[in-house]
Amino acid sequence: MMESPDDVDLALEEGDIGDIIIEDDETSLAQESIGVIEYNNWKHWIAQRKKKLLIFGGISSAVVLVAVVALVVILSVTLTGSDTSDWNNDYKPPAPGSDPAFDKEPLFWDDGTKFDDGKICLTAEFQLVLDPSKFAPRQKGIDEFAAFLESISTLLLPGDLADVNIREQFTVNVDNCVSHYQVRVRDYIDGPRNNTQTVDIKAGVVSSIAEGRNLPFAPADDYLHPSFQKIERDVHSCDGKFSRETRVPSQYNKQYHTCGDLIKMFPGAFTAGKFDKMTPEQLADAEKRTVSANSGVYWYTNVSRGVIEGGTMEEGNGKFSRWKSDFTLRYSHLEDARKGIVAPSAGSEWSLRVYGVNDGLGDLDETVIQKISVWYKELVKKFGDFGATKECR
Repeated sequence: MMESPDDVDLALEEGDIGDIIIEDDETSLAQESIGVIEYNNWKHWIAQRKKKLLIFGGISSAVVLVAVVALVVILSVTLTGSDTSDWNNDYKPPAPGSDPAFDKEPLFWDDGTKFDDGKICLTAEFQLVLDPSKFAPRQKGIDEFAAFLESISTLLLPGDLADVNIREQFTVNVDNCVSHYQVRVRDYIDGPRNNTQTVDIKAGVVSSIAEGRNLPFAPADDYLHPSFQKIERDVHSCDGKFSRETRVPSQYNKQYHTCGDLIKMFPGAFTAGKFDKMTPEQLADAEKRTVSANSGVYWYTNVSRGVIEGGTMEEGNGKFSRWKSDFTLRYSHLEDARKGIVAPSAGSEWSLRVYGVNDGLGDLDETVIQKISVWYKELVKKFGDFGATKECR
């Protein structure tokens, strides 16, 4: 016997639709009735739970969206390489050679470093003055030089990934400030560093690392973050020396007219390093003394960076040393520097700087120095050194 409508309603309320038994002789009518009942039941069920369903749907959509974004980020990192701009002692450098992601340092301070706390970096720089005629056009000369270097060394200079900039550079005469140091101002016009300026003070020749450390080149507190200080072993084909330098950022296109402008940056390096012992009247007089700048020249720079495996120094990242290759080509006119068609001026050079272990804070790895010395000699044989004396050539 067929269940009454009241029995059917009760079964639906209890969720027992599947338990309703239909007699064979009334199958068609019963199926139609159940279809209507099921439809009304689901409408009623959905209406009661509409808010919950909307919330569940929203949460599900958000979860799917987050999953898709995470997948895109993972694929992006896998394809492009990780960002290694944050240097720390736990970072493990890549295999020897050039890694373009390795050198993306914050604010370029300065050649891959971020020494903004008064620490002094120790470096060695191998310099080669170039034959300008070999760089007309410029890219052809760079490509030939890079190809030869890569054929004799483990260094790679990926031209399409190089850090290329054009700057105008001035030298400031500071004789009136009772100082014999060199002050250079660099305004970056084109490239990643455009619309920035750096000011550096340099002692071109110091007798030793110890003397370099004792020079009063610390920047003023207002210029300490960021700043870059280094003592460098300069290597030329004939001779070598040490130099000491401090570099700080400044405002693009800023002009310097008085000693006071520079004392604010490097307070210990002027007025014979005794400004802090002067009376207020003496200091006021010193700050008013004038300085002058020469006419600027334009420099095209093409920089590649990487790491090289060294000796047995295992302290921190001591097994690896960072390096920087730099084509620095001089031009009298800005458009010539931009186009790179005509030969650059005399004094254009290529250099390879290597940093002490632990991002320059440790000693130079002599195993690395010896490796580079061998490559450097081959470069001198191939391209000559147009900055060397005739006797040295």
